[in-house]
Amino acid sequence: MEAMGEHAADHTAGQAVTPGLSAASLLRGRALRSVPASALLTDHAASDGGAAAGGAVTSGSVTGVTSTGTAFSGGAAEALEQCLEALASAVDAADNELGLASFREAADFADLTEELSRRTEHLQLLAAAAVERTRTEAVNAAGPAAKATGWTTGWGTDTDTAGDVTGSGAMSAAAAPGTAPGPARVRSVPADDGCRNTAEYLRVRLRISIGEARRRLALAAAVLPRTGLNAHPMPPACEQTAANLAAGTIASRAGTIITTALDKARPITDPATLHTMEAALNRTALENDHDFLLRIAHRWTDAIDQDGTEPSEEELRHRQGAFTRRPRRGLHHLEIFATTDQYEHLLTAMNTATNPRTQPTTTTAD
Repeated sequence: MEAMGEHAADHTAGQAVTPGLSAASLLRGRALRSVPASALLTDHAASDGGAAAGGAVTSGSVTGVTSTGTAFSGGAAEALEQCLEALASAVDAADNELGLASFREAADFADLTEELSRRTEHLQLLAAAAVERTRTEAVNAAGPAAKATGWTTGWGTDTDTAGDVTGSGAMSAAAAPGTAPGPARVRSVPADDGCRNTAEYLRVRLRISIGEARRRLALAAAVLPRTGLNAHPMPPACEQTAANLAAGTIASRAGTIITTALDKARPITDPATLHTMEAALNRTALENDHDFLLRIAHRWTDAIDQDGTEPSEEELRHRQGAFTRRPRRGLHHLEIFATTDQYEHLLTAMNTATNPRTQPTTTTAD
Protein backbone atom coordinates (compact mmCIF):
# COMPACT_ATOMS: atom_id res chain seq x y z
CA MET A 1 0.00 0.00 0.00
CA GLU A 2 1.31 3.41 -0.91
CA ALA A 3 2.32 5.44 2.11
CA MET A 4 0.64 8.81 2.51
CA GLY A 5 2.94 11.76 3.12
CA GLU A 6 2.35 14.76 5.28
CA HIS A 7 0.68 16.77 2.51
CA ALA A 8 -1.23 13.99 0.78
CA ALA A 9 -4.29 14.27 3.00
CA ASP A 10 -4.55 18.05 2.45
CA HIS A 11 -4.17 17.82 -1.34
CA THR A 12 -7.66 16.42 -2.03
CA ALA A 13 -9.68 18.64 -4.34
CA GLY A 14 -12.27 20.74 -2.50
CA GLN A 15 -11.06 19.64 0.89
CA ALA A 16 -11.54 21.98 3.83
CA VAL A 17 -9.79 20.94 7.01
CA THR A 18 -8.85 22.51 10.27
CA PRO A 19 -6.02 25.03 9.81
CA GLY A 20 -2.64 23.67 10.71
CA LEU A 21 -1.27 20.18 10.40
CA SER A 22 -3.52 17.39 9.15
CA ALA A 23 -4.43 14.36 11.23
CA ALA A 24 -2.10 12.12 9.24
CA SER A 25 0.74 14.61 9.62
CA LEU A 26 0.16 14.77 13.34
CA LEU A 27 0.24 10.99 13.64
CA ARG A 28 3.36 10.62 11.50
CA GLY A 29 5.32 13.73 12.46
CA ARG A 30 4.82 15.31 15.85
CA ALA A 31 4.22 12.13 17.76
CA LEU A 32 7.61 10.68 16.87
CA ARG A 33 9.88 13.70 17.32
CA SER A 34 12.16 14.36 20.26
CA VAL A 35 10.89 16.86 22.79
CA PRO A 36 12.60 19.25 25.20
CA ALA A 37 13.16 18.29 28.81
CA SER A 38 10.71 20.96 30.04
CA ALA A 39 7.77 19.48 28.19
CA LEU A 40 6.57 17.16 30.95
CA LEU A 41 3.12 17.88 32.29
CA THR A 42 2.81 17.35 36.03
CA ASP A 43 -0.89 16.54 36.23
CA HIS A 44 -3.33 15.37 33.56
CA ALA A 45 -6.29 16.02 35.85
CA ALA A 46 -5.91 19.80 35.67
CA SER A 47 -8.87 21.27 33.82
CA ASP A 48 -7.03 24.39 32.70
CA GLY A 49 -4.53 22.56 30.50
CA GLY A 50 -1.76 22.78 33.09
CA ALA A 51 -1.98 26.53 33.69
CA ALA A 52 -2.76 25.89 37.33
CA ALA A 53 0.60 24.23 37.74
CA GLY A 54 2.36 27.36 36.60
CA GLY A 55 2.81 26.48 32.95
CA ALA A 56 1.51 27.79 29.67
CA VAL A 57 0.71 25.51 26.78
CA THR A 58 2.09 26.76 23.47
CA SER A 59 2.07 25.25 19.99
CA GLY A 60 3.97 21.99 20.24
CA SER A 61 5.59 22.58 23.63
CA VAL A 62 4.84 23.24 27.27
CA THR A 63 6.77 25.97 29.03
CA GLY A 64 7.06 26.90 32.66
CA VAL A 65 6.24 23.43 34.00
CA THR A 66 8.68 22.01 36.51
CA SER A 67 9.23 18.34 37.12
CA THR A 68 7.75 16.76 40.25
CA GLY A 69 11.07 15.13 41.06
CA THR A 70 9.80 11.59 40.73
CA ALA A 71 11.99 8.82 39.37
CA PHE A 72 9.78 8.33 36.32
CA SER A 73 10.42 11.71 34.66
CA GLY A 74 12.85 10.90 31.88
CA GLY A 75 12.69 11.33 28.15
CA ALA A 76 10.24 8.49 27.63
CA ALA A 77 7.58 10.11 29.83
CA GLU A 78 8.16 13.48 28.14
CA ALA A 79 7.78 11.93 24.70
CA LEU A 80 4.55 10.22 25.74
CA GLU A 81 3.18 13.56 26.96
CA GLN A 82 3.87 15.07 23.56
CA CYS A 83 2.33 12.06 21.83
CA LEU A 84 -0.87 12.52 23.81
CA GLU A 85 -1.04 16.15 22.70
CA ALA A 86 -0.43 15.20 19.08
CA LEU A 87 -3.04 12.43 19.25
CA ALA A 88 -5.60 14.83 20.69
CA SER A 89 -5.00 17.21 17.77
CA ALA A 90 -5.15 14.31 15.30
CA VAL A 91 -8.49 13.12 16.71
CA ASP A 92 -9.95 16.60 16.43
CA ALA A 93 -8.85 16.92 12.79
CA ALA A 94 -9.58 13.33 11.74
CA ASP A 95 -13.39 13.60 11.71
CA ASN A 96 -13.60 16.34 9.09
CA GLU A 97 -10.56 15.14 7.18
CA LEU A 98 -11.70 11.53 6.80
CA GLY A 99 -15.14 12.69 5.71
CA LEU A 100 -13.55 14.14 2.56
CA ALA A 101 -10.89 11.46 2.02
CA SER A 102 -10.82 9.05 -0.89
CA PHE A 103 -10.64 5.29 -0.51
CA ARG A 104 -6.85 5.22 -0.84
CA GLU A 105 -6.36 8.06 1.61
CA ALA A 106 -8.71 6.48 4.15
CA ALA A 107 -6.90 3.13 3.81
CA ASP A 108 -3.51 4.83 4.24
CA PHE A 109 -4.80 6.61 7.33
CA ALA A 110 -6.02 3.29 8.77
CA ASP A 111 -2.63 1.70 8.08
CA LEU A 112 -0.84 4.60 9.77
CA THR A 113 -3.14 4.31 12.79
CA GLU A 114 -2.45 0.58 13.03
CA GLU A 115 1.31 1.20 12.93
CA LEU A 116 0.93 3.64 15.81
CA SER A 117 -1.13 1.05 17.70
CA ARG A 118 1.62 -1.58 17.34
CA ARG A 119 4.17 0.87 18.73
CA THR A 120 1.88 1.56 21.67
CA GLU A 121 1.41 -2.14 22.34
CA HIS A 122 5.18 -2.57 22.69
CA LEU A 123 5.21 0.26 25.22
CA GLN A 124 2.46 -1.59 27.10
CA LEU A 125 4.73 -4.62 27.39
CA LEU A 126 7.63 -2.52 28.65
CA ALA A 127 5.38 -0.82 31.20
CA ALA A 128 3.87 -4.10 32.41
CA ALA A 129 7.31 -5.62 32.90
CA ALA A 130 8.49 -2.52 34.77
CA VAL A 131 5.46 -2.62 37.08
CA GLU A 132 6.04 -6.33 37.75
CA ARG A 133 9.72 -5.76 38.58
CA THR A 134 9.31 -2.64 40.71
CA ARG A 135 6.25 -3.92 42.57
CA THR A 136 8.02 -7.18 43.45
CA GLU A 137 11.06 -5.25 44.66
CA ALA A 138 8.89 -2.91 46.75
CA VAL A 139 6.97 -5.79 48.34
CA ASN A 140 10.22 -7.62 49.14
CA ALA A 141 11.75 -4.45 50.55
CA ALA A 142 8.73 -3.91 52.82
CA GLY A 143 9.70 -7.01 54.78
CA PRO A 144 7.63 -9.84 56.23
CA ALA A 145 5.72 -7.50 58.56
CA ALA A 146 4.10 -5.72 55.61
CA LYS A 147 3.39 -9.02 53.85
CA ALA A 148 1.58 -10.44 56.87
CA THR A 149 -0.89 -7.58 57.33
CA GLY A 150 -3.81 -9.92 56.62
CA TRP A 151 -6.88 -8.76 54.74
CA THR A 152 -6.58 -5.33 53.16
CA THR A 153 -9.24 -3.12 51.67
CA GLY A 154 -7.13 -1.73 48.84
CA TRP A 155 -6.77 1.74 50.39
CA GLY A 156 -3.89 2.89 52.54
CA THR A 157 -4.10 4.99 55.66
CA ASP A 158 -1.87 7.83 54.48
CA THR A 159 -2.91 10.27 51.78
CA ASP A 160 -0.66 12.24 49.54
CA THR A 161 -1.77 14.56 46.78
CA ALA A 162 1.26 13.65 44.69
CA GLY A 163 0.94 9.88 45.14
CA ASP A 164 -0.45 7.30 42.79
CA VAL A 165 -4.11 6.39 42.72
CA THR A 166 -4.87 2.77 43.57
CA GLY A 167 -8.07 0.82 43.79
CA SER A 168 -10.94 1.08 41.30
CA GLY A 169 -10.51 4.81 40.73
CA ALA A 170 -9.66 8.18 42.26
CA MET A 171 -11.83 8.71 45.35
CA SER A 172 -12.58 12.26 46.34
CA ALA A 173 -12.45 12.78 50.08
CA ALA A 174 -14.94 15.06 51.80
CA ALA A 175 -13.36 18.40 52.52
CA ALA A 176 -13.15 19.26 56.19
CA PRO A 177 -14.26 22.71 57.37
CA GLY A 178 -11.59 25.27 56.80
CA THR A 179 -9.61 23.21 54.32
CA ALA A 180 -9.21 23.84 50.64
CA PRO A 181 -11.30 21.49 48.48
CA GLY A 182 -9.51 19.09 46.18
CA PRO A 183 -9.24 15.41 45.31
CA ALA A 184 -7.32 13.28 47.79
CA ARG A 185 -5.11 10.62 46.26
CA VAL A 186 -4.11 7.46 48.07
CA ARG A 187 -0.45 6.67 48.22
CA SER A 188 0.46 3.50 46.35
CA VAL A 189 1.84 0.95 48.83
CA PRO A 190 2.49 -2.34 46.96
CA ALA A 191 2.47 -4.41 50.14
CA ASP A 192 -0.94 -3.02 51.12
CA ASP A 193 -2.70 -2.27 47.84
CA GLY A 194 -5.32 -5.00 48.15
CA CYS A 195 -4.01 -6.91 45.11
CA ARG A 196 -2.65 -10.43 45.34
CA ASN A 197 -0.34 -10.08 42.35
CA THR A 198 0.74 -7.69 39.61
CA ALA A 199 -1.93 -8.89 37.19
CA GLU A 200 -4.69 -7.85 39.59
CA TYR A 201 -2.96 -4.53 40.19
CA LEU A 202 -2.83 -3.85 36.43
CA ARG A 203 -6.50 -4.80 36.14
CA VAL A 204 -7.47 -2.25 38.80
CA ARG A 205 -5.07 0.51 37.80
CA LEU A 206 -5.38 0.29 34.00
CA ARG A 207 -9.04 -0.85 33.90
CA ILE A 208 -8.27 -3.87 31.74
CA SER A 209 -9.41 -7.48 32.08
CA ILE A 210 -7.43 -9.92 34.19
CA GLY A 211 -6.83 -12.04 31.09
CA GLU A 212 -5.33 -9.08 29.22
CA ALA A 213 -3.11 -8.24 32.19
CA ARG A 214 -1.81 -11.81 32.39
CA ARG A 215 -1.27 -11.89 28.63
CA ARG A 216 0.89 -8.77 28.74
CA LEU A 217 2.96 -10.07 31.63
CA ALA A 218 3.49 -13.47 29.98
CA LEU A 219 4.44 -11.91 26.63
CA ALA A 220 6.78 -9.43 28.30
CA ALA A 221 8.57 -12.29 30.05
CA ALA A 222 9.13 -14.00 26.69
CA VAL A 223 10.20 -11.08 24.50
CA LEU A 224 12.03 -8.69 26.82
CA PRO A 225 15.66 -9.06 27.97
CA ARG A 226 16.09 -11.24 31.02
CA THR A 227 18.37 -11.12 34.05
CA GLY A 228 20.36 -14.15 35.14
CA LEU A 229 20.94 -15.40 38.67
CA ASN A 230 24.11 -13.33 38.97
CA ALA A 231 22.43 -10.19 37.55
CA HIS A 232 23.99 -10.89 34.18
CA PRO A 233 21.81 -9.64 31.28
CA MET A 234 20.44 -12.35 29.01
CA PRO A 235 18.75 -12.09 25.61
CA PRO A 236 14.98 -12.64 25.30
CA ALA A 237 13.68 -16.18 25.10
CA CYS A 238 12.13 -15.40 21.68
CA GLU A 239 14.63 -13.07 20.03
CA GLN A 240 13.06 -12.88 16.55
CA THR A 241 9.63 -12.12 17.95
CA ALA A 242 11.14 -9.55 20.31
CA ALA A 243 12.86 -7.76 17.42
CA ASN A 244 9.66 -7.55 15.38
CA LEU A 245 7.63 -6.32 18.33
CA ALA A 246 10.20 -3.65 19.11
CA ALA A 247 10.21 -2.53 15.47
CA GLY A 248 6.42 -2.33 15.42
CA THR A 249 6.06 -4.72 12.48
CA ILE A 250 3.81 -7.21 14.32
CA ALA A 251 1.13 -6.67 16.95
CA SER A 252 1.32 -7.94 20.50
CA ARG A 253 -1.55 -10.35 19.83
CA ALA A 254 0.52 -11.98 17.10
CA GLY A 255 3.44 -12.14 19.53
CA THR A 256 1.23 -13.97 22.03
CA ILE A 257 0.21 -16.52 19.39
CA ILE A 258 3.85 -17.14 18.46
CA THR A 259 5.20 -17.40 22.00
CA THR A 260 2.33 -19.67 23.09
CA ALA A 261 3.01 -22.06 20.22
CA LEU A 262 6.72 -22.05 21.03
CA ASP A 263 6.01 -22.81 24.70
CA LYS A 264 3.93 -25.83 23.70
CA ALA A 265 6.62 -27.16 21.36
CA ARG A 266 9.66 -26.40 23.55
CA PRO A 267 9.46 -29.52 25.79
CA ILE A 268 9.14 -31.94 22.86
CA THR A 269 11.56 -30.66 20.23
CA ASP A 270 15.12 -29.42 19.80
CA PRO A 271 16.30 -25.78 19.75
CA ALA A 272 17.02 -25.85 16.00
CA THR A 273 13.42 -26.77 15.23
CA LEU A 274 12.19 -24.07 17.59
CA HIS A 275 14.33 -21.49 15.80
CA THR A 276 12.95 -22.55 12.42
CA MET A 277 9.41 -22.53 13.78
CA GLU A 278 9.78 -19.04 15.25
CA ALA A 279 11.21 -17.68 11.99
CA ALA A 280 8.36 -19.20 9.95
CA LEU A 281 5.68 -17.87 12.30
CA ASN A 282 7.21 -14.40 12.27
CA ARG A 283 7.21 -14.37 8.47
CA THR A 284 3.58 -15.43 8.55
CA ALA A 285 2.73 -12.67 11.03
CA LEU A 286 4.40 -10.07 8.80
CA GLU A 287 2.35 -11.06 5.75
CA ASN A 288 -1.00 -12.32 7.09
CA ASP A 289 -3.71 -11.69 9.66
CA HIS A 290 -3.94 -13.16 13.15
CA ASP A 291 -6.51 -15.84 12.24
CA PHE A 292 -4.24 -17.28 9.56
CA LEU A 293 -1.26 -17.07 11.91
CA LEU A 294 -3.17 -19.04 14.55
CA ARG A 295 -3.96 -21.82 12.06
CA ILE A 296 -0.32 -22.01 10.98
CA ALA A 297 0.80 -22.15 14.62
CA HIS A 298 -1.57 -25.07 15.24
CA ARG A 299 -0.19 -26.85 12.17
CA TRP A 300 3.36 -26.46 13.45
CA THR A 301 2.39 -27.81 16.87
CA ASP A 302 0.53 -30.77 15.36
CA ALA A 303 3.39 -31.54 12.98
CA ILE A 304 5.96 -31.56 15.79
CA ASP A 305 3.81 -33.62 18.15
CA GLN A 306 1.57 -35.69 15.90
CA ASP A 307 0.59 -38.33 18.46
CA GLY A 308 0.75 -36.14 21.54
CA THR A 309 2.86 -36.78 24.59
CA GLU A 310 2.86 -40.32 25.92
CA PRO A 311 0.74 -40.47 29.10
CA SER A 312 2.16 -41.96 32.25
CA GLU A 313 0.75 -45.00 34.01
CA GLU A 314 -0.68 -42.87 36.77
CA GLU A 315 -2.48 -40.64 34.27
CA LEU A 316 -3.91 -43.71 32.54
CA ARG A 317 -5.28 -45.03 35.83
CA HIS A 318 -6.90 -41.68 36.63
CA ARG A 319 -8.57 -41.30 33.23
CA GLN A 320 -9.74 -44.88 32.57
CA GLY A 321 -13.28 -45.91 33.35
CA ALA A 322 -16.86 -45.99 32.07
CA PHE A 323 -18.96 -42.88 32.55
CA THR A 324 -22.71 -42.45 32.15
CA ARG A 325 -23.71 -39.34 30.27
CA ARG A 326 -27.07 -37.70 29.70
CA PRO A 327 -29.44 -39.70 27.46
CA ARG A 328 -29.96 -38.21 24.03
CA ARG A 329 -33.06 -38.74 21.86
CA GLY A 330 -34.10 -41.92 23.66
CA LEU A 331 -30.63 -43.47 23.61
CA HIS A 332 -28.37 -44.07 26.58
CA HIS A 333 -24.96 -42.46 26.32
CA LEU A 334 -21.93 -44.24 27.78
CA GLU A 335 -18.39 -42.88 27.55
CA ILE A 336 -15.56 -45.39 28.06
CA PHE A 337 -11.87 -44.64 28.49
CA ALA A 338 -10.00 -47.94 28.54
CA THR A 339 -6.39 -49.06 28.45
CA THR A 340 -5.22 -51.39 25.72
CA ASP A 341 -5.85 -54.52 27.79
CA GLN A 342 -9.27 -53.30 28.90
CA TYR A 343 -10.19 -52.38 25.32
CA GLU A 344 -9.34 -55.88 24.07
CA HIS A 345 -11.51 -57.51 26.75
CA LEU A 346 -14.42 -55.16 26.03
CA LEU A 347 -14.11 -55.68 22.29
CA THR A 348 -14.15 -59.47 22.73
CA ALA A 349 -17.23 -59.30 24.94
CA MET A 350 -19.09 -57.01 22.53
CA ASN A 351 -18.22 -59.10 19.49
CA THR A 352 -19.38 -62.25 21.24
CA ALA A 353 -22.63 -60.67 22.37
CA THR A 354 -23.46 -59.28 18.92
CA ASN A 355 -22.36 -62.28 16.83
CA PRO A 356 -25.51 -63.75 15.22
CA ARG A 357 -23.96 -67.22 15.07
CA THR A 358 -23.72 -67.41 18.86
CA GLN A 359 -27.34 -66.37 19.40
CA PRO A 360 -29.86 -69.16 20.27
CA THR A 361 -32.22 -69.94 17.42
CA THR A 362 -35.94 -70.21 17.98
CA THR A 363 -38.27 -72.32 15.86
CA THR A 364 -41.89 -71.62 15.36
CA ALA A 365 -44.44 -74.42 15.52
CA ASP A 366 -46.63 -74.88 12.50
